[in-house]
Formats: sequence, C-alpha cells, structure tokens
Amino acid sequence: MEPKIFKTALLNNRGPSVMSAVNEGLEATVADLGALLDAGEGAVVTLVAGETRLAAHRAVLGARSPVFAATFRHDTAEARRGKVVIRDVEGPVLRQLLVYCYTGEAPQLAGVAPQLLTAADKYGLTALKGRCEQQLVAQLDVHNAAAAAVLAVRHSCPGLVESAVAFIREHSHRVMASQGWADAVLNSPCEVIEIHRLLADLHQESSEPTTQDSEPPAATPPEVAHGGTPAAAVPPPTDRISRVRNLSAKEKSSRLLQAAKDGALEDLRALLAVGADTGFRDRYGWRALHYSAYRGDVQAVRSLLNSGAEVDARTLLRATPLHLAAVNNHAAVVAALAASGADVDARAAAGLTPLHDAAAHGNAEAATALLRVGANKGARAHNGLTPLHAALVNNKQQLIDILK
Repeated sequence: MEPKIFKTALLNNRGPSVMSAVNEGLEATVADLGALLDAGEGAVVTLVAGETRLAAHRAVLGARSPVFAATFRHDTAEARRGKVVIRDVEGPVLRQLLVYCYTGEAPQLAGVAPQLLTAADKYGLTALKGRCEQQLVAQLDVHNAAAAAVLAVRHSCPGLVESAVAFIREHSHRVMASQGWADAVLNSPCEVIEIHRLLADLHQESSEPTTQDSEPPAATPPEVAHGGTPAAAVPPPTDRISRVRNLSAKEKSSRLLQAAKDGALEDLRALLAVGADTGFRDRYGWRALHYSAYRGDVQAVRSLLNSGAEVDARTLLRATPLHLAAVNNHAAVVAALAASGADVDARAAAGLTPLHDAAAHGNAEAATALLRVGANKGARAHNGLTPLHAALVNNKQQLIDILK
C-alpha cells in the first residue's frame, strides 16, 4: 500500500539506549511497531486524507483511540469497507497521527501542531492533544496568539486557553493590531466573544494595583440581551439620590460604571443626577455607555446620552457603543445611538465597522437598522473584506441576502 511511513522516521524518535531491561523492552516494542507500520503486512484498514492513503492495523488504532475502537467495534460503513476517510486533515498531519498511534511519539510538532491538535481531539488522543498544547504555548507570538486562543476555546484546551489569553492581555495593542486578530474576528466571532470574556475575567482576578482608569475590576459584559423601549426620562427616587449624593466623585463614577454593567437603571439615573462622570473607564476602556449598549438597555443608553456621554467613545479595541450594539443585535440601541450622532461607519480594531460585526454574527435586525441610518455596506476592513465577505465567510445566509 502507498505511500508508506519510513521506518527511519519512527526509529529516530526512540529515547536513548539504557541498560534497564524494562526500557529495552519498551524500545524494542517501538521498533517492532514501527516496522509493522512500515511493512503494511496484515493491515486491515486504510486511512485516507485527500490523496494520502496509509495502511494501519485495527488493533493498534483501537488501542490508542476510543473513537477508532468504537468505529471498528460496530457495524459501521468504515468497518465494512476497511477504509476510514479523515476529513479536514492533510496528508502530513495524518502521517504524524499514525506515527503517534504506533509509537507514542509525535516527532514533528512544530509545523503541524494546530492541525494535529484538532485531529487528536477528534479521535480522543488525549496525550497527543496535550503535547500539541505544549508546543503551541511554546511558540506563542503576536501574530499567532489569536489563532491559538480560538483553537484552544474551540477544542477545550484549558492550558492553552490560559496561556494564550494571558499573552493577549500582556500584548493587547500589538495582538489586536495584527492580521491574525482581524482574521479571528471575521472567521471565528463566537470564539472571539469568549476570548473577550476571558480577558475580562482575567482582569477581574488580577491583583495588580489599579488607577482611576482601571477601577473597578472589569466585569464580564452580560451576554443576554435586555431589550427596552425608549421612554421619557424619569427622575430617580429621592432616597436613591440621597444615598449617593455625598460620595466622592471617584466613587460616584465607579458606581455608575457598575450600574451600567448590572443593568441597574434606577441606580444609574440617581448617579447621573448627582454628577457621576460618564467618561469613567475600566482597564479595557469600557465606559457606562459601552456596557448599556452591549446589554441593549435602551433607556440607560438614552439617560447616559442625555447626561453628556460621548456617543463614539472608544474601548482599547477601538470599539464604539455602536459596535457593541451591533455585536449583540440590539437594533433599538443602534437607532438611539445613530439619532444622537454616532458615526455609523466607525472603525474598530482591524478596520471593522459596526456593519462588519453585525454581518459576522448573523445579526439581521442590527444590520438592517445600520443600513437604514446610512451604514456603508461596501466599507472595507484593513484586510479588504466588506460586510458581505464577513457574512459569506461565516455562512450567514440572511445577512448575505441583505447585503447583496
């Protein structure tokens, strides 16, 4: 059968010779299994990845992988045909996967670790998945950190998640200005939202000294929309005002930010009534208006705007409140912000507009609201992609129809 894995590639991965009989036995086992794989004799299954076909033994695959074991144990089409087609895996990756199944070694992780991790997760090869994680942690840099974090979230790799998120936090400006981050935002929006959540959680747990711009600890923006309907401003109860009137300016502003995070409308209004600063920010540059827009709290958004909140305020990722409303499909907030003069084509990190965000997430209501107030559906991000491209990449058919 062809092509075959050369025995030398397998034997080169044995540990150094030792005098221990146990280790000698293990080394001999590796060599024997390597020879068995190279010979192909008695193989009863063929693994196929594209043009690559490799002979293997059911017993070896089943002993390593619970997924292969289940495949061969039951009357599946693969078991009957003696052929397993492995999709989304390239030939070199399949070779490394098979090398590991026979020898317990993964000789060339540096170039294929992301793809091999995906395959290892698919086939339940826990130890190999762990080695791939270690390799990816070792090679983290500004350009691949976003992709590593997306991969870690998608395949539940806690060690890699922790390392990648910590790296992104430490090098946030450079990572988020990279092409890798732009690609992640467009191609993996759900994972990027989770990365944002983890970044906020990491900040909340940090024991670093804080300054005015980093207090209070950042909280995770709620992911559940709280829609509201525009209403006339209602004066907050006198007792609420009296409880916060004598607080320091810093404490008032800090509580305003927290009220926006929590969706506590009456507290927010009371704090605005006593002069809380709408420009107060947490470490990630989020202001009260960002959190209220993210939640979809239309009445809070209106109250903040009426109190002088900056409609196009930027987070550290250059996101405006309009971007955050688009991400969570809050059409009413989009309309309220636009009516107050928000830049409907504002550019966040990687040159993304609110319409890019709505398209990538499949948010038809927000996209329609943005187009209604004049958003440019031909706007191009730094990598040249339009909102329509974002919808196509993420297979959001309703948005494709809207943006054509």
